Amino acid sequence: MRCTRSRTCVWDLYTMVTFSGSVILVVIPLKTNLKFTLKHLLTAIAFVALIAAFYSAYLQINRTAELANSCLLARFIVMELEANAVAHDGLLTPAIETAEDGTEMHSWRFVSCRMLFGDMVQVGFYGQAPGSAYSHPWNHPRNKRYYDGPHRDYGGSPNSFIDAPHGDHSTRYSAITGPGTAFDDSGTTVFYSDLDDDTILFVETRNSGHHWMKPGGDFDVTSMPSSIGLPNGISGRDSRGFIVAFADKQVWVLSHDTPLSDLAKFFTIADSKKHNRAEELEHYRVR
Repeated sequence: MRCTRSRTCVWDLYTMVTFSGSVILVVIPLKTNLKFTLKHLLTAIAFVALIAAFYSAYLQINRTAELANSCLLARFIVMELEANAVAHDGLLTPAIETAEDGTEMHSWRFVSCRMLFGDMVQVGFYGQAPGSAYSHPWNHPRNKRYYDGPHRDYGGSPNSFIDAPHGDHSTRYSAITGPGTAFDDSGTTVFYSDLDDDTILFVETRNSGHHWMKPGGDFDVTSMPSSIGLPNGISGRDSRGFIVAFADKQVWVLSHDTPLSDLAKFFTIADSKKHNRAEELEHYRVR
C-alpha cells in the first residue's frame, strides 16, 4: 500500500496462487484515487477462489486422462505378449532370454517390444541371425539406439505416457515371475493358453532404477516385497494406485491399500483359477 498527501491511499493487489508446483499470478490493479474497501477485498478473494477451483479441476482431469492413457498402453503390452505367443506356437515370452551358454541377454520387455517387431519376425525369440538386435546382449553397441532412446511403453520418455523425466530409461513395469506364474523361470514351458484370465502378467513399479531392456527387474513370488506401496516395489506413479495387467488384457488400477495377500491370489496360474478377480479385488479398484 502506498500513501501520499495529495492522493488517496490506494492498494495495488497482487495475488499469487501456487498449485502443485505451478504458479498463477493474478494482478488486480485498483484505480488510483479509489478508496480500498472491504467489498474490493471480498471481490478479489472470490476471483482468486474461482481460478483456484478451475485450476484444481483441470489438474484432476489431466491426472485422470494420463492414468487412463497409461492403462491403454499397458493393455497394448499384453496384446504384444499374446501376439508374440501366437507367432511362436503359443509359447509365452520368457522373463529373461538367455543365450545357449546361459548368458542373460534380454528382458521380456525388450523381446516383446513392438518397436522391434520387424526384428522379432525375422529372428524370433531365440534367433541368432547375424547383426540382429536379439543376437547381442541388451547393452551391446549394436543395441545402443534402443537402450539410449526412449520407448513409450517400457522405458524412459519425456512425454506423459510414462511420466518419466527425460533420460530416465527405468522400467515402469515388472513381471510376476517364479514357479507357477505366467513367467515361470523354473524351466517349465508356459503357453499363453495355459493362463487363466485373472492371472497377473505384470504390475507397475515406481522408481525401479532398472533399465527396461536389462534382464531382471521383476518380482519373484518367492521373494516378493512384504507390502504394496514401497518405492521400488509394487507401487504406482499416481498417488491413487498402481497398474495391474491381467492375461485377458484387462488393465486395472488398484489402490495402494490393496492387501498383498489378496493380490497374491492371482500371481500363479493355479491360484488364479481358484479365485475370482471381481470378488477379491473389485472393491480396491480405482476408477
